[in-house]
Amino acid sequence: GVLPESVAASIASRLERLEPHAQRVLTVASVLGSVFEPQVGAAILPYGSGIDDVEDSVDIAAGARLVERDPDGTVRFSHAIIAEVAGSRLPVPEQRQLHTAAAMVLSARGAEPALIAHHLVGGGKPLDALDPLEAAGRQALAAGAYADAGEELDMAIELGADAVADDRLAEWHRLLAAAARLQGDVARARAEAELASELLGMSVPSSRAGKTIGLLGQALIQTGH
Repeated sequence: GVLPESVAASIASRLERLEPHAQRVLTVASVLGSVFEPQVGAAILPYGSGIDDVEDSVDIAAGARLVERDPDGTVRFSHAIIAEVAGSRLPVPEQRQLHTAAAMVLSARGAEPALIAHHLVGGGKPLDALDPLEAAGRQALAAGAYADAGEELDMAIELGADAVADDRLAEWHRLLAAAARLQGDVARARAEAELASELLGMSVPSSRAGKTIGLLGQALIQTGH
């Protein structure tokens, strides 16, 4: 929902009482979410602020009870709305630049593909997010996180439907069908399998979702997916 103006103004006032550099660190770090690693914050800060400067700023912000340090070394905004208000201070073009920088840094650090995809989308690079979204969907499916798999693959389809080949789009629908079937959503599984079939120009039995998904998998292997 929309943050009440009085709450936003109170948080903004607390941020403005920080030293300028600490304000800047929190504003930039807000792009990383409500929890961030100081090393990543330092890496995406423009003009190459060092990790020591970031750590000093975190200490200042922690003293003002705006952030907290977790035992694993990450830093957590004391409340998600603090990150929201801090981020609202950034112009949209700078937000995009920072999201793009975050995607590059996190990719180099071997971060989860879903997180990398989030930042690529935030950076205005939706087509670059398709590979990590697919990887995240497959990863979630393999881990039994079927709802998460569905979210990642749904987003891939939404962003890439007009930009990728039919066989790749069919594979995403096949994976969605598998996730739905494993959740017990037979109707969704059947619908996704039928969409994949249409994209491949196949005529397969839609009354047996499991069999249809298997046939689609064989067909897509032949096309290289």
